[in-house]
Amino acid sequence: MIMCVTMLIDGGARVPRVALVGPMGVGKSTVGLELSKMLNVPFVDLDEVIERDCGMSVPAFIRQYGESEFRKTELNSLTNLTKNLSYENCVLATGGGVVVTPACRDLLRLQWQTVWLDAGIDTLLDHLSNTGGDRPLLQTADSLRQRVSELVQQRKPWYEEVSLRTICVDQLNPFTIAKEISAWF
Repeated sequence: MIMCVTMLIDGGARVPRVALVGPMGVGKSTVGLELSKMLNVPFVDLDEVIERDCGMSVPAFIRQYGESEFRKTELNSLTNLTKNLSYENCVLATGGGVVVTPACRDLLRLQWQTVWLDAGIDTLLDHLSNTGGDRPLLQTADSLRQRVSELVQQRKPWYEEVSLRTICVDQLNPFTIAKEISAWF
């Protein structure tokens, strides 16, 4: 059974529970915070939930336990958020790789109104250069451009699978992106 969770805002308009997906560096957390203000609902960052529950940063967790264990923890956190009525009405920023796990894709597709924030490689590289280099999945012998391109191409079908809508964020600021998304709902 497909379940769409919505809430009432001022004037009786219905606002769905929204999840933002997309590659690392696309701006999910920044846009999500803006969108939550516009929709007047709480903002939740899945990585911050994981960090709080595990007592360590996501990069530290991945370095210590590996990506596979992180994906299990990420699924557990997303499942708990989805089931928890306290998070019934919110904007959720996911991690860039949340779509790697089939069960996470199912949750996002069936329980959330999911929006894919898409961007060109140059935009992603620009954003990533501003956020520091503590991203274990980017620490390879490949160039940053090559690694980001590889991850985007690998995950693109999964972003498409879970998303009801897509917005290309190239040349747009977070407020404009959030405003466009809020107009959809």
